[in-house]
Amino acid sequence: MVAERAGAFGADAKLCLHLPQRRDPALSQRGSECDLSVFGGDWGTGRLAWPGTAPGACPAVRRSRGRSQRGPCPSVQRGHGFRCGGVVCLDNSLEHAQADRQSGGCGDRPGRWRWCPARRTRGVRRGPIDVAGLRGRSSPRTDRDGGVGGGLILAVKGGTIAEVSRALRELLIRHVDAGTIPGGVALLGAGNAEVVTAGVASIGGGPMGEDAIMRIQSMTKGITSVAALRLVEAGRLDLDQSLVDWLPELADRQVLRGPTAELDDTVLARRAITLRHLLTNTSGYGMVIQASPLEQAMAANGTEAGPEPPAMGADEWLRRLTELPLAFQPGEGWRYHHSFAVLGILISRVTGRPLGEHLAEDVFGPLGMTDTALWVAEGKLDRLPAAYRHGDEGLVEIEPAGGGFYAGPPSFDLSHGELVSTARDYHRFARMLAEGGRVNGQPMISPDHLQQMTRDQVPAACKTAASFFPGFWDGMGWGFGVAVKTEGPQRGRIGWSGGLGTDFFVDPDGTVGILLTQVEMGKDMSSLVAQFQSLHEPS
Repeated sequence: MVAERAGAFGADAKLCLHLPQRRDPALSQRGSECDLSVFGGDWGTGRLAWPGTAPGACPAVRRSRGRSQRGPCPSVQRGHGFRCGGVVCLDNSLEHAQADRQSGGCGDRPGRWRWCPARRTRGVRRGPIDVAGLRGRSSPRTDRDGGVGGGLILAVKGGTIAEVSRALRELLIRHVDAGTIPGGVALLGAGNAEVVTAGVASIGGGPMGEDAIMRIQSMTKGITSVAALRLVEAGRLDLDQSLVDWLPELADRQVLRGPTAELDDTVLARRAITLRHLLTNTSGYGMVIQASPLEQAMAANGTEAGPEPPAMGADEWLRRLTELPLAFQPGEGWRYHHSFAVLGILISRVTGRPLGEHLAEDVFGPLGMTDTALWVAEGKLDRLPAAYRHGDEGLVEIEPAGGGFYAGPPSFDLSHGELVSTARDYHRFARMLAEGGRVNGQPMISPDHLQQMTRDQVPAACKTAASFFPGFWDGMGWGFGVAVKTEGPQRGRIGWSGGLGTDFFVDPDGTVGILLTQVEMGKDMSSLVAQFQSLHEPS
């Protein structure tokens, strides 16, 4: 029985099967056993306790206007389970649901999904996950499924949870328990990889959904690179031509004589900035790591790279950026980030429309990326998690769930901005790269451009210690919008991270990994990303 099957997860583990209300049929009463076939798949039967019934009895669930009637959580007996507002919890501990209610674990919060996580209490030990015991027992589609050991939620779509890496699940829940992240979404595998979610979308809020719309920040770079390459293939751009026709602000560039030179200590640029320079971060614009007059000037005029979203429109941002000299001659150095904001503006001007409109038609449409955009539409705001950074006393909220900069369209042109997306949407993009630049048998980019995008394009002379953070270039290169592993067991891997705790990679064997959290990068988050990256080595 299901309640007995919960024992496979350890003596003190709790399994919560989260049912969307549209798949929330009345359970049939069968004495001390409850027919769980309504969940979809071969779940068989399980024992439940319910308020006002004998231990183990399974009441019919009353329905009102298409939704289950809400009520208080029932008491739970060892080996039994309970159902609370759309969640069936199979509890294998001696703790009671009343205690869960008092601690906020399974209270009735109108308008939110019910969630019944286990929590740390004295003597509680979390057991391992028995994937084999669940093989073939998931429903064909179950959004926001239940949790094991304090909030692990297995969101299954189009297959069984047995395909999802055990190590990936354990990694997510470990970092939720440790307080690294309140919740996250991830997938790992070749083909139609399964999505795993853990924890909550906001502290004190509901569970993280597998369709959560995340601020992916610098993971945008690979997408705009593909958009630019498609314009090259359409004959509207060339990789090595001057961009002054579309970006006259780039004409007659002045270049600093040295990294710490005064702003008026410059020489004329020896060559024009090209699309190739933008795609490879070698334009002369970018983050300045060391203290210098240029670094101070970028901070003063609002063009310094940082965690905050844009504070001005694309044209004004470019005007301010181009008031300053280049850090080096185009093609002769490497600095991160700003080239891709310029790239977004370039795409907008070449196509004659805002970047978001062009991406929606030319990239997201063919790939079926229906939830990816430069902001979250009003009707989807309930899927936008809160964003956090680590402070001295734990996580500090920097943007609320369903709110903040990305909630609805901004008041200015965001062609220099960065995207929001979901695990499934970004997986469609990553799968296109893994499958030779093709989607549904049709080419998105040519094999030649895909090869250039996924191979190191940065000359060795540009990979200086001052160009980025220490050790970045150890076994690493940069293609078009993505980093490229050039040495070691992950040689050939491409991918990149976003500043709010997101990461993706594509391996030569076709394996795709995607990790989406909403916690600003730092020591703890870097550890999580490194552990995620190590879960698979290209074959």
